[in-house]
Parts: sequence; structure tokens; C-alpha cells
Amino acid sequence: MTETESASAFIKAERQVIEQITEAYSASNKEQIIWSATWSCSRNRFQSLLQKYLLHKWKPTAYPDYVTQSWIIQWLKTLKAFLSELVRILFFARSLQRSRQKTRKDLQGKAPFLLKSFAYKTSFSGEKYTDAFWRRLPQYLEGSGKPILVVHEPIDCFSESLRYTIKSGQAILPYHSFLTTLDLFRAIAWQWSADTPDCQDLEFTTPSPNTSGEEQKISEDVKKILRADILSPGTFYSLLNYFAFQKIARQFKPQKYLLTFEGNPWEKTSIAALKSEDSRIEVIGCQHTVVPQASTGVFLGKREQSLLAYPDRILTVGKTTKEIMQRYGEYRERKVEAACALRYEYLEKISMRKDALPSCLLVALEGVPQSACLLHFLAKRISQLGEWRILVRFHPAFTYEHIQSAGLFPVSLEGRVEISRRPLLEDLAESGAVLYWGSTVSLEALKLGVPVIHLRGRHGGEEVLSFDPLFDCKTMHYNVRAGESLVSILNEIRGLDGDSLHNNRKKAQEYLANYFHAVTNERLALFAGPSSSMVDKNR
Repeated sequence: MTETESASAFIKAERQVIEQITEAYSASNKEQIIWSATWSCSRNRFQSLLQKYLLHKWKPTAYPDYVTQSWIIQWLKTLKAFLSELVRILFFARSLQRSRQKTRKDLQGKAPFLLKSFAYKTSFSGEKYTDAFWRRLPQYLEGSGKPILVVHEPIDCFSESLRYTIKSGQAILPYHSFLTTLDLFRAIAWQWSADTPDCQDLEFTTPSPNTSGEEQKISEDVKKILRADILSPGTFYSLLNYFAFQKIARQFKPQKYLLTFEGNPWEKTSIAALKSEDSRIEVIGCQHTVVPQASTGVFLGKREQSLLAYPDRILTVGKTTKEIMQRYGEYRERKVEAACALRYEYLEKISMRKDALPSCLLVALEGVPQSACLLHFLAKRISQLGEWRILVRFHPAFTYEHIQSAGLFPVSLEGRVEISRRPLLEDLAESGAVLYWGSTVSLEALKLGVPVIHLRGRHGGEEVLSFDPLFDCKTMHYNVRAGESLVSILNEIRGLDGDSLHNNRKKAQEYLANYFHAVTNERLALFAGPSSSMVDKNR
């Protein structure tokens, strides 16, 4: 079985497990909402306990570190999250209520376009709000005469969000504006009282020497996983989204709902809440980032789409991501359309380098602990990279300080590598290659004309699902496995002559043009109007 065939087979087998569990829940609407609110249902590649378990069963050598999490630990974390949200709502209830009432008055009878987003400290600059996900789409919609309401979830910036909401008076609200203390108590009551489904015959088909595969009984293990997942903070927050969006639907009666789409739990619960109030609301999911094979939550099956709440339409960042989703998922005609890369419009301003490649390796980490595998891979080879300058770039959500405090920074790298704190483009301008695991820095590097090297199999065994956002790219793209030489690949890159380098760079630009479509008024119109009135030229 090839790597592509193995990935396809796992995605299908995992989806069958999800559909079996969903059908076991389908008799009760409340229980199905709780199931929708879990990380397991979403197949999130970083958070799903169920996916980690299934990957371990599929290929233990590649996924040796699966451990069952205690439901007691998860419940204690949820109670901590409950107390944090309770303090926020009790202390700021009056300010949140005033902002909501003003916005409701301003939008009275206008049936707005509802946009769900996430806010960061960088989203608020003086009196200006910059949406990290929708970018200039809100301005386009308003310019087209569409009233909008932005509901965001503040990420470590609740006070900044609240100050901006009160001061600006604009229709940009934290979702806490629609929550009460009763909602918090209702969420944990739902979690605590939820039953795990009766999946006595739950089976998972794993590879075996014969062609039919091997059926493994997994019912008891899955019940333990779901119990811990149902009681987790992630489920708590997703249920809060359900209660908040029920109120949004009643108070604002939106005509259209636009949200980011990764298959995550809060997406399903917010859609279910809106549809429970008015099934006519059109829901558009924006596939707003990269789609590696490991993003199995966006590869939807026909059965689960009929049982769970998903967008009516999905707009992708480009033709390539649309084709990847259709390759691994089961979508009806025109369910998925290629639109544009709202978050990556800045790439259009980056010019391809034409100079030679310097002997500088940039190591780009993501904002998750798993990406520390790059450091350990590098540490074993650092003595072989004598003439190479090594830059290590950390993510704002998982900084050098975080890694040091977690004991994940190898001692052998101290003093041998440079820790970058500069803008990304400055690092890329000095780099001759980029080593990464799943970072989107790889796409930015290709755009600039810098070759990229992806680390495959962070545990030493070959991963079933690739975390590489460029797993489909064949140009300026190299793979290195845990037991292989990095120096030989770097030497191969440095050995590219001028013509070969120039031609490869041009091919990489063509690949990226299909991956990230340019933002144009015609493509922005896909978000505003019904799909039947639009023409997708990439079909």
C-alpha cells in the first residue's frame, strides 16, 4: 500500500467510526449537540483523542505515544475554565449588555451578514480593528450595501476586545456579549449528565496482510475516550457557542452566516444553533488556511453531512485546496468552490528572489508542542552542519521561552543556533532553505523562491497522515525522514545551477497561484451572493 493509499484508507476508516458514533447519538438532539461539541467528532489533528487512538491502532510504530487521558483531569480543567468565564461575565455583564443592546438597535430589521471570527491583541490598534481571518471582506460587504455583525472570540485579549467594543460602538462584539451565568451552569450540567453512546459493535478496519483488512473491536476504548472528551474544556467552550448563537439568531435574525471552516466543534455547534432557530439561514464555511492530509476534519462523508451541522457551501482559498478536499471527502456538486485566500493577500506583494541561495538554514516551528520534533532532529545533526548558519524561528503561540520552560530545547543547540525575533520576510531573505514540519512558513518561503525541506515521521516511523501543507507539491520541495541525512539534501539544494533554480522557482509560483487565489472583487462576490449566480472559473 502506497503512502497516498494508506492515507486515503485511514481517512475513510476514521470517517466510518465517526458516522457509527453519530448514528448512535442521533436519537437525542441534546446528546448529538454534545457529541458535535467534542474534539473527537471534529477529528482535529492536534486535539482529538479519538484520532490519536485510531492512528495508534492503525500503525503503532509510527504513533507509539498514545495515552488515555483521565476524565477527572479533564473535568478539573473544565471547572477552571468555568470559573474564569464566570468571573468575566459577572464583572463585565453591564458593559457587554450595553454594547449588545446598542448593536441590536443599530441593526434592527436589517437581517445582517453574521461573521464569526477570532481576535488577538494585534487585532486592535488604536481605534482600528483588523480582522485576522476576514481581512477586507467586511469592508467589501459594507461597500456592497450588506449590513454586517462580527462576533469574535477573544484569544488572550478579552480586555482589549471589550475596550474596543465600548469605545468604537461598531457591530463587532465578543461572543461573551450573549452569554449569561445560566449558560455557564447549563453547559457544565449538559456535560456532566451526558451519556456515552451504546456502540457495542463499533469496529475499526486496520491494515493487515490480506486485502480485506482486519476488523478490531474498539467499543470499550472509545467509551473511555468519549467520556474524557465530553468533560473537557473544549466541549464546554463549544457548548457556550451553541447557547450564544441561539440568542444571536433570535435577536438579529441574520440572513447569512460566514465562519471559518476546519471541521472544528464550535463550527458545528454554532451552525446547529442558528439552524434550530431558522433553517433558511445560509451558512458559508471559509476554508481559510492550508489543507494537509492530517486535516481529516474537512474531508466530510455523505452520511455525516446529513446527520451533523455543516456549512451549506464551502469556499476554499484556491483550486488546489478544493481538489484536495474533493479527493479525500465526499461532497455533492457545488458544495465546495474555489474562492480566494483572504488571510494570505499579502503574498501577492512578495516578489520572487533572483539571487543565489546562501548557506543559511531557517528552522520554522509551529505554535504547537509537537513541532519541537524539529529541534531534536536538528540536534542529532548539528555537528554535520559546520558551515551552515542556523536560524530558529518560533511561533508567537509557542515561543523559545515556552520551549525552554517545558524542557524541549536540546542542550546541544545552545550557542550553536540563532534565535530569530525579526519579521519573517527578513529571515527568508537571508535563507537558502527552510526546514519545517507543518508550518505555513513553507508556503511563504516558496513564494519568495526559497526551497523547503519537510520532516517526515517525527517519531521515526512513517506517519500515516502528513502534516505537510505542501504534501502535493513536487517543485522546490524535499522530504527528509528521521533516520536520513539532512546534509545531503542541503548539498543538493546548494548544487542547483542558475537556470535550474530559476525554472524551479517559476514552477513553484505556478503551484502557489493555484493554492492561494488572488483576492478580487469577483471572488469576494462569492461570499456575498448565492452560489447559483456565481461562476467558478476553476471548475
